[in-house]
Amino acid sequence: MKIKKGILLSALLSMKMFSLPLFSQCTPDNTINIEGISPKVSTPGCVNSRYERTLFFTYRKDTVIFGMTLVIDSIFITRIDNLRPGLSYAVNMPKQIYSPSSNYYQNCINVFGTPTNALKAYDTVAVNITAYVSVFGTVNQFQDVMYAVLPVNPAPNVAVLKTGNILNAVMGATSYNWLLCDFGYATIPNENGSVYTPTVSGNFAVEVNLNGCIDTSTCYNVNVTNIADEKDQMGVNVYPSLVVNDVQIQLAENIDRIEVYDQLGREVGRLNIENKLGIITMPFNEKSRGTYTLKFYSGNRVIVRRIMKE
Repeated sequence: MKIKKGILLSALLSMKMFSLPLFSQCTPDNTINIEGISPKVSTPGCVNSRYERTLFFTYRKDTVIFGMTLVIDSIFITRIDNLRPGLSYAVNMPKQIYSPSSNYYQNCINVFGTPTNALKAYDTVAVNITAYVSVFGTVNQFQDVMYAVLPVNPAPNVAVLKTGNILNAVMGATSYNWLLCDFGYATIPNENGSVYTPTVSGNFAVEVNLNGCIDTSTCYNVNVTNIADEKDQMGVNVYPSLVVNDVQIQLAENIDRIEVYDQLGREVGRLNIENKLGIITMPFNEKSRGTYTLKFYSGNRVIVRRIMKE
């Protein structure tokens, strides 16, 4: 059976395309007129996270051999040594491109993948090249090496120490964000320290940022009892503890008024009750997200409850 050349070529090209790694093709930068790899030190990446960096290659057009200045006929990048596990590379073109405006050979290299460790031993990579020079009609080759630094930072330790109702992120980091696991890992406003004491019951996690590398802990369950453990004795019950629209307040004793304070201690609401018993609805839909303190005044006593607005 005969196979048309065009069909065979298309099939081969398709197979080749599917075998290629997925990355964006780079473009050499002919404005660089300093020999070497640029940048010398790339922006750090993060272990176990997607990594993509472009290295720009610049090499002189001529060289000196045995005291003679000779023009390099062609130059190739042959391999990169000491590349971190999990990373691969692709050269824009195997043969370097000559740029008449700068009198240098130019090319670029894409480094991509997911690094699996952050060992410093892999920070510096060696770009090996082979150059060809004609001397009196004979083609000679010589080897050279250029170096670049591709640092990768470790992932942060997201371990949390739970002591009673207190959650403590054990590792020092650049920043923290405490999250509500029960509400799609929503960020808890203004809770960005290493220690968090929930004011309502629920499941909580911490997002840890260490030098730009971010990871999230598992969720920790905390069961909070209201501050005034005299809840049953004083006859005040507030629900839900995590508010979306309204707060329901069940009163079993006489209360004069209710005051509402935000996380900064500012009074943001007040309700005069005039000794009303039963269930009272307090609108909360217009208040912003965060933790609020409700103070119930009964004669010379103050009952405190805390809620969180989603």
